Amino acid sequence: MKRTLSLITATALISTIYADNIEANLRFGYVDQSNDNQTNNTNAAIGGSLFYEKHILDNFKAGVGFYTTHRLMDKDDDGVGSGLFDGDDNSYSILGQAYIDYSIDKTNVKIGRQQIDTPFADSDDIRMVPNLFNAYILSNTNIENTTLILAKVNQWSGVDKENAPEKFDRLSGDGVIMASAIYDGIKDTTMSAWYYNVDKLTSIVYIELSTAFNGVNVDSQFANFAETDNSTINGNVWGIALGYENDNFNIGLATNFVSADNTDTITNGFGGGPYLTSMEETTLDGLTGDSFAYMVNGGAKIIDRLSLNVAYGSFEDGSKNTEIDEFDVAVEYEVNEQLNVVGLYTNVSTTINQVDDKETSFDRVQFYANYNF
Repeated sequence: MKRTLSLITATALISTIYADNIEANLRFGYVDQSNDNQTNNTNAAIGGSLFYEKHILDNFKAGVGFYTTHRLMDKDDDGVGSGLFDGDDNSYSILGQAYIDYSIDKTNVKIGRQQIDTPFADSDDIRMVPNLFNAYILSNTNIENTTLILAKVNQWSGVDKENAPEKFDRLSGDGVIMASAIYDGIKDTTMSAWYYNVDKLTSIVYIELSTAFNGVNVDSQFANFAETDNSTINGNVWGIALGYENDNFNIGLATNFVSADNTDTITNGFGGGPYLTSMEETTLDGLTGDSFAYMVNGGAKIIDRLSLNVAYGSFEDGSKNTEIDEFDVAVEYEVNEQLNVVGLYTNVSTTINQVDDKETSFDRVQFYANYNF
């Protein structure tokens, strides 16, 4: 732990003098999960990230980002993955960003390891180390209020990668070709269209529209998945969410409908996924057939800088044989502009009717502290 702290502090000191941009994050994470089969998994970690970006010429720059997570407790024999460590449940470090960035007029090219956030490839920074990608990204803003993006994403690492999150590996086959158009020329409204060709898996067309007026938020989405190479990722998703928020509280309702054959599924892609009903643990990913989900949520400011949010969601697959219910509670306290702490409670109950109404469940408590400097 002392070595990690000294590395971040010393590098931040040096880079502040010589770099155009330096960002550092110190993070503590704790996860305790109790399962109904009497197993329990408790893990704690300390780590963070260090990001360094240098302008080499007026329109040319390069950046590197280092990420690390270190175990603070003995490894738990129950081995229920906490998402804090590598594929073997050990500490690890990774050079997560290493890119060059070139801009001319309203066109930008960024090549290398980087953090990206798109509907089906995103950082999903929910544990210690986010998802990170090796990509070639071309963007242009010549059209007023419009951003056009063309990209090839080859590799990824991080929290949502099931095998060896500590390594950069191929996303699928030869990777993903991605194109999008984002328009924000209407006040408080954003429209976007995305296309992904995921080699050997599926192609995705995704459209979303978000607007707000007088504290009311309306979000809608549509996705079409077309399988390739005989995969089972095939179908359509519709979603709509309504919400209201002001300075003191918020409330919302969201629903998603999936249209798919009985053995087909949809996917989160490479990240947490874009679905309006997505929760801390459960999403539409992996449910078969004509699935359905809804989520209700609400929150309030308790005192200045302290907020409480709760959510309940229910997910059902097309055969109506699998039902998943999830309840989430999140408490967040912004100590100051640099430090915030978050506490999370999650309960997930899964009922499978074909197996004598078999029900499995778990309770998870998480705590994170983030210090940015």
